[in-house]
Amino acid sequence: MLTGHRVPGVVVAAGAVALTLGPGLLPVDAGQEAGRLRVGAVQGDVPAQGAHWADQARQVTANHARGTERLLASAGADQLDLILWPESAADIDPRVDAAQAALVDAAAAAAGAPLLLGTQRFPDGQDVRFNEMVVWQAGQGARGAYAKQHPVPFGEYVPYRRFFRQLTPLVDRIATDMVAGTAPAVTTIPIERLARSVPVVTGICFEVAYADIIGEGVRRGGELIVIPTNNASFGRSQESTQQLAMSRFRAAEHARATIQISTVGVSAVIMPDGAVVERTELFTAEELVAALPLRTTLTPAARLGAILELGAYVLAAAAVTAGVLRRTRPPGRPSRSGPGSGG
Repeated sequence: MLTGHRVPGVVVAAGAVALTLGPGLLPVDAGQEAGRLRVGAVQGDVPAQGAHWADQARQVTANHARGTERLLASAGADQLDLILWPESAADIDPRVDAAQAALVDAAAAAAGAPLLLGTQRFPDGQDVRFNEMVVWQAGQGARGAYAKQHPVPFGEYVPYRRFFRQLTPLVDRIATDMVAGTAPAVTTIPIERLARSVPVVTGICFEVAYADIIGEGVRRGGELIVIPTNNASFGRSQESTQQLAMSRFRAAEHARATIQISTVGVSAVIMPDGAVVERTELFTAEELVAALPLRTTLTPAARLGAILELGAYVLAAAAVTAGVLRRTRPPGRPSRSGPGSGG
């Protein structure tokens, strides 16, 4: 029989087991609910470091334009509903640069489909930038954009720059700070074949690590998850595969097909149950094609949102507290009964 002071520990342990194993008992439906989207994704690769930044940025865009040509040659013209380019595929903004606009518009026109691409926006009169994914339609230009909500400190902006400059001048290698967007991570893309617009969750790069950003996009109607990223600076480290593991988690968490598309890899197609059905290697120029199920049902994780996360924190705190109390409780008094005495 359990004594009174052991019951809380058992309850905490049972709750932890339920939170860990319970989701695995829930079936994840991988089927379509709102049709399928025929998607082509281009991993264009980047040139070797050393060129002037503007020349290099233009070369990256040209690489993705050539990748789109290869994609269409293999998939067939007018066979795709959406073309995906990754974060930083067109860092020189095609909305303000005519040469870039011509490349992007030609790719969208050849595909006969919208193009979702990554660029940087520098607002007039402000020494800041936004990291954005832009919906581009041939002959019409930009038709919508999402700005990254969670820039990376010391990677995309420098907090307290004046203070840290006293410690190292390297902070000024980030010449222009990135600022956060405020709109939810969902982009609406017109799909002609489906005769409607499809809301797509667009978490940029490591926004995939933030449950609230992706979850809000799903709750706002996102039927597909796209994770555009630029892994070039991380070399051949495990960063890209760590990010892929996060994308797989988000796919299963929300029962949404997911595409992670990178400039240099790893890029992948992930089904709503988290299974990877196609992926690329690092520092290669490759293309992915997939017909992905569009889904609208919200999973328990999507419905409960931060409640599950908060519950896990509470249970963890309760487990630690119970352990501390058990260790600090004074030892029990020895029995008064002598040897051979009855109970």
